[in-house]
Amino acid sequence: MLIILWIFFEKFEKQLKPAIICRFFIMFWLKILRLYIVTSIGMEEASCQRAAYVSTYQQDTSNFTVIQGPAARIRPKRLPQDYFSFDYEGLIKNLSCRAPDQPMKPYLKENLPKRMHFAYNKRIERGHLYMKEGWQAALKKDDVKYCTGGFHGSDNLFTNMQAIFIGYGPGFKTKYVVPTFENIELYNLMCDLLGIRPSPNNGTHGSLNHLLKRPHYQPVHPAQLSHETPCESTNLVPTDNLHCLCSSQSTEKV
Repeated sequence: MLIILWIFFEKFEKQLKPAIICRFFIMFWLKILRLYIVTSIGMEEASCQRAAYVSTYQQDTSNFTVIQGPAARIRPKRLPQDYFSFDYEGLIKNLSCRAPDQPMKPYLKENLPKRMHFAYNKRIERGHLYMKEGWQAALKKDDVKYCTGGFHGSDNLFTNMQAIFIGYGPGFKTKYVVPTFENIELYNLMCDLLGIRPSPNNGTHGSLNHLLKRPHYQPVHPAQLSHETPCESTNLVPTDNLHCLCSSQSTEKV
């Protein structure tokens, strides 16, 4: 049996009823339980001291608004008329490199890091503000939503945005700490623990084999088409000085 707990911590007590916990202990004792605990997101501590305002860098803000947060988006006010014709390029250029310690980096969506998978949809606004770790963006000070508590939505590479994974059972290695991985890999892991073939998905089947004692699936990689070639250079001194006659350089110093 495989049991998955996808926990929202503020509802932890409601989700784990005493009867369920008792059943878990019985299966632990029988060593038949395969369990992993995961969270979908991490959390960052919110503070208005770590907020950047677009109005600080852009004087005229009458024709657009900012969807505030750690992954802020720029949206024209006249919708749907200006959604595609708005001068995103001009605004992004004007917001770029305005201060040495600027916590936000403006992007057009097509230029965002591809690992974010946040570009290929017409409903995604074209203007984005990539924020430093722990920072939020808004149009003006009154628009900041989270000054206390926490928030999520920042870059997944930031430590506080990364979720947890705890695996237990006869199929898992014990006392084994692994590097971070994406949650899209969990479906293939579930299928391997149950011994079933996964449907096509965005994960890489076999990428979590190092978590398992006896991996169910062994990927077969395509044959290598090219091979390493030895370096055939025997003399590192250039034969052409490229008309460089600097007195500070000589072939002996190359």
